[in-house]
Parts: sequence; C-alpha cells; structure tokens
Amino acid sequence: MTIIAVATSMALLLSMQAISEGLLQNAKDNIEKSKVDIGIGVGEGNGIEGGHTLMETLKKDPEVRYAGIYRTEYLAFKKLGSNKQSWAITEGIIPKETMPILTPDEAKRFPKEGYFGFKEGGDPHYGNNFTGPWTYEVLIDKNIQSALGLNKGDQIEIGRTATGPYITFNVSGVFDSQLTGAGIGAKLFFMSIHLSELQSLTGNDVIKEGNTSRVVDKVDSVSVGLLPDIRTDVSKVEDYKKKLEARYPFYIVVTKNDRLIRMEQQMTIVNGFFLAIGGVSLMIGMLFVTCIMFMSILERTNEIGMLRAIGVSKRTIFLQILAESMVIVVLGAALGIIPGYFGSLWGAAYIKSTIGTSETLVLFKLRSVGQLFVEVILLGGLVSMIPAWRAMSMDIIKSLKRAK
Repeated sequence: MTIIAVATSMALLLSMQAISEGLLQNAKDNIEKSKVDIGIGVGEGNGIEGGHTLMETLKKDPEVRYAGIYRTEYLAFKKLGSNKQSWAITEGIIPKETMPILTPDEAKRFPKEGYFGFKEGGDPHYGNNFTGPWTYEVLIDKNIQSALGLNKGDQIEIGRTATGPYITFNVSGVFDSQLTGAGIGAKLFFMSIHLSELQSLTGNDVIKEGNTSRVVDKVDSVSVGLLPDIRTDVSKVEDYKKKLEARYPFYIVVTKNDRLIRMEQQMTIVNGFFLAIGGVSLMIGMLFVTCIMFMSILERTNEIGMLRAIGVSKRTIFLQILAESMVIVVLGAALGIIPGYFGSLWGAAYIKSTIGTSETLVLFKLRSVGQLFVEVILLGGLVSMIPAWRAMSMDIIKSLKRAK
C-alpha cells in the first residue's frame, strides 16, 4: 500500500509537470511563429481612438512591412426570422490588412476564396466619417453553422443587444475557430465582420457631442509586422519600440520578446500551482513511508535490541532501516512513471476537450522525468532518515524489556 501511495504521488506530480511544460512550450511556439512583431494598445476597458489613421501612419514607417487594426465585441445573433438569440465573440477586421499577419496554420482555418472568405478586402463603410456603404459580410465559425444550419450565402441577424435592433448580414464563409468549448456545457461562438461595421454596430464610430459629432474610430489594438531584416534583430526591434513609445507615450507598446517574458511569468504561476498540488500528494506519500517504517520499528523492537546487544553498531541499524525505506520510495517512484505518462495524456485530452483546441498541451521530457525521479528519491531519503534515526537511538535495555 505504501508503494502504491508513493507511485500515485509520483504519477500525479509527473502528469502535472508534463502538462505545465506542454502549455508553456505551446504558448512559446505560438508567439514565436506569430507574424506580429509589435502590438500597440491601452489599458483594459479602453480603446485606441483614430484606429484607421494610426494604421495608415504606421504603414509609412520605413521599418514596417504591414499593420492591422482590430476590435472585439460580444454580439447577439440569431437565424433570420427567429426569436431565439445566442451570443458570439465578434472580431472586426480589415481583411486585406489582416491577411499578411496570419501564419500559415492560422490561414488554413479560413476559406481560400477572396480575402479568406470576404469578398471586400477593404473597409468601405469607414469612408467619409462612417457614411460609406456597408458590405453586410460576415464569417461564421463551424459552431454557428452547426447550431443554425447556415451555409455560405445564407443570412444571419446580428445585434448589439439581445433585444436588438438587428441588422441582416450575408454569410460570406465558414471558418474553424479551434475553440469549441464543448467541454464546459456551452459552445463558444465566433464571428468576423468588417471593422467599421462592428464599430457602427457598437457605437465606437462617431460620438455626438451637443450639436456636433466627432469621429472616434475606436479599436482595441494595432498589430505591426516589421521588415525581415529588422524583425530578426532584437536591438532594431527595441529601437523601433522606443521610437513608438516616444511618439505615442499614452499607448502601451509590446514586442514579441515582451510577450514571451510575460507569458513565462504567467506560466510560472501556473506551474507553481500544479507543483503545489503534486507536492501535497507527494508529501502524503512520504508520510506513508515514514509511518509504515515507524510501525515496522515498533514491531521489531526486540530484534533491534538484540542486534544492538550482540554488537551491531548504530550505524548499521541506521543504514538498514534507511535502505528498507529507500526500497519502498524507489519502487514507488519507478512504478509511478508509466501511469504518470498516461495521466498527462488524459489530462491534456481533458483540457483540449474543454476548450476545444487541437493544440498539443503535453510535453513529456526524459530529462524532466529523470530530474523528478531523482528529486523524489532525495526527498524520500530525507524523510526516511527520521525512522532510521529513531531505530538507531533505541536504548538496548529498554528495547529488550519492552519486548518482554
């Protein structure tokens, strides 16, 4: 039973470590593959005004290859003529400005025709202070397609609130969001429409001030891709970041390296949480070892007393009990490796089914396994010294009398 307890602790700790390392590596890979070298934003709950103008200004910089602007809102949608609505995370984009920023893996999720599904690549409604024509184009994800039975060419109603008013959009294409949310009881829905149309739907286009109106053109962030000879040089990226910070002191400028550092800091917290849970389990396993060895010593009090009486040294007694404890720890740790491996696969599969992603979320490294195995043995050796010291410290006469 004690060996099983140690094996269970080892398996749990190993599973959580593999999942933690998998999440970290997956996040690193996504950031490193990203074509977004610079991100410009503001604090939560705010937005950048004059988004279109800022994008065009940045595109004129000699360091910039492309730039794109975005805004995300939570909008209501329903099937044409239906009274039952649902909610979707809706991203407003300028298709032809967004296409260069997508990685090949990201582009695979979208239709190939047009501007990854959109017929209009620009943002015509933005023209002349948001009085230009609407495209009424929307891309829906496969969850919406399945829920409403819609296909390309069908119509869908979209509104800012559940009670409307609703505007009828034409489905230009269907994409794979990679996040289904099937494991949390309700599916996640995603849509993409032209940025200016999203801004007008949500009141982030023009603000009326008395008898006048002001174009705010509010966006969430600006993504910038730098020229190849600049994006691969960390010092040049940092120089351009400083240039932007000096030009726009009220914005937050983040490089890809900044994102990596922030992500590693966040994952350190997650990893600490995982290891804390696994550590508690491991300490319980070690307590099992300590308790069982104390019980063994009590049952063998007469034997230990007789060994000491015939001249067996304290050191030998200490090493004998320590060796017995270590056999339990080593066997338990070794037996926990295989269930730890399969446990990590199960845990990753559960997370993937919950958030609906196809990403790899587990990383089982032999080096990490070996390191953890050694750490468990060292901890086992440390706690095993307690019963070993207790056995070594027994008084010979009291041991023999207690046995009688």
